[in-house]
Amino acid sequence: MKLYKSLIAACLTLVAFSSHSAQLAGKNVLLIQGFLPQHLIINPSDDGQSASDDYWSTFDSSLKDPGNSNVLHYPSHKSIEGGNGIAAIVAGQLEPLLSSGYCDNDCVIITHSTGDLVMRYVLANKNSLLGSALASRLNVAAIIDMAGAGG
Repeated sequence: MKLYKSLIAACLTLVAFSSHSAQLAGKNVLLIQGFLPQHLIINPSDDGQSASDDYWSTFDSSLKDPGNSNVLHYPSHKSIEGGNGIAAIVAGQLEPLLSSGYCDNDCVIITHSTGDLVMRYVLANKNSLLGSALASRLNVAAIIDMAGAGG
């Protein structure tokens, strides 16, 4: 486990973080966490944001700042589909980023564990989740899956 955390920390140190965005090789970065089992016991009231901030801050303390718009979060106790499911929650977080041009010049998406499956679903259904205008602005240069659940 220690080696695993060290590898993730090394990957994240390649990413230059500021208070509201991150870049890797000049591309804006989006982060999405994996499954958070505590959400099965305590349904988060904030759609999982505080737990997601804690999740990534174990690797980089600057990610603890809730102003980091590049950290996408979701409550792990919900299903992926549906009007208030995980995909809709993540799409709702992507909308202002895409409207502002965050991924116009490509983004790098970094996922961990189940975050891999969440982003695969969002990308596969981006037109229905975001509408065609915003979906066309979700330009992805690369996806880095750390211990991706999808293999």
